[in-house]
Amino acid sequence: VASSVTVAGSKVTVTYKTTTGNADALSVANGTAAVTAATFDTSADASKFTGSTKMASVNSTGDVVFSNMVSTQSGTVAGNTAITNGNTTFGHKATATSAAIAIEDGTTAGNITLTGAGITSAAITSTGEKNTVGAIDLAAAKTVTLDASTNLTATSIATTATLGTLTISGAGAVSIGTLDAGLDTVNASGNSGGLTALIGTETDTILTGSSGSDTITASTT
Repeated sequence: VASSVTVAGSKVTVTYKTTTGNADALSVANGTAAVTAATFDTSADASKFTGSTKMASVNSTGDVVFSNMVSTQSGTVAGNTAITNGNTTFGHKATATSAAIAIEDGTTAGNITLTGAGITSAAITSTGEKNTVGAIDLAAAKTVTLDASTNLTATSIATTATLGTLTISGAGAVSIGTLDAGLDTVNASGNSGGLTALIGTETDTILTGSSGSDTITASTT
């Protein structure tokens, strides 16, 4: 079973003829050499690769959508510091209660979206080069962890949960925009790179800073 699918300038839906694919990882890479003025969407059904524990969008400039993932299948978005990453969606089955997202090797853009009716927790990591992404939407995850070995800049981290917690660790500097109303407790005590965030209109946020240099913009109300 092939573990890598490379897309170089065409819209592709990744399928497999049985439901017993056993590759360790399914990697979707959207090449940019073949097309310089267009991007293309790619979709992959994770349920067709039941032996795969990793769903990865590598250097993809078009949007990539994974569907029917389970909790044992993690999601990865990777860049190379040069290309402009497209959006990535990691769709989960309703039975999945946890999700993991690895952001690595120099992403430069792109929203990251989790879907799944049963998601209650999400773990995010940042490794390799410094990474920049757009909005990170974590469905209804109530318990969120962010381990930043390298710098991570995100437009926002959002959840539809209430009374949620965000725990930040690692040596990387973390910038996450305006704190979501659903994340009432933010604890960055395990981080040494520094936290940059805006509290916005929230008045009940409990925030613990990092051991690095933090920039926290207080509530506007």
